Amino acid sequence: MVICLEDELLKYVPMTFSLLLKDCKSQDIQDFVPLLNQLIVKYKLKIFPCLNEFFMPAVQTINRCLSEPYDPLDREEERQHQSLQKCYYLFISSLATNEMTGVISNQGLENVERVLEAVLNGAVNFPDPSVMFVCVCACMYMYVGGCVRACIHVCKELLVIQVQKICFGIIKKLVDCWGMYVSYFC
Repeated sequence: MVICLEDELLKYVPMTFSLLLKDCKSQDIQDFVPLLNQLIVKYKLKIFPCLNEFFMPAVQTINRCLSEPYDPLDREEERQHQSLQKCYYLFISSLATNEMTGVISNQGLENVERVLEAVLNGAVNFPDPSVMFVCVCACMYMYVGGCVRACIHVCKELLVIQVQKICFGIIKKLVDCWGMYVSYFC
């Protein structure tokens, strides 16, 4: 849908963001994030200033919705909760894989760490393996994209051994890739 639209759409994005974040529900976010991900893919740097401004309010709104109590025994409520988590991870992944990690790293170390912890939690604990893979890839791209200090800091601070193994495994693979790249050009 977004592919067919021209740049005139961009002038409506900030207003849409502010209206959405005022009083939204979990379902509103789940409906908006796929559109937002399409905008990220199509417009990248053109949408960067808007995303930079609204990223943390969006993350805080998603976290507020995720922290609302629900009955884990109710399959529908559990599915809705997991669907919102998946949207969050896909949003972060969309930023990371489209070279927009600057949006994340511009939010300050503490906020970057919170986002990274949430994504690492998804990489370890989310019940869907495909979403776990998306989270691991997002962490890798965040590392490559300039969130290195946060990645290393979160790895040191977390007590969950599985998460540390994933982080250091990603770092090792990236260093190996970097070494191959350097040796190729030297």
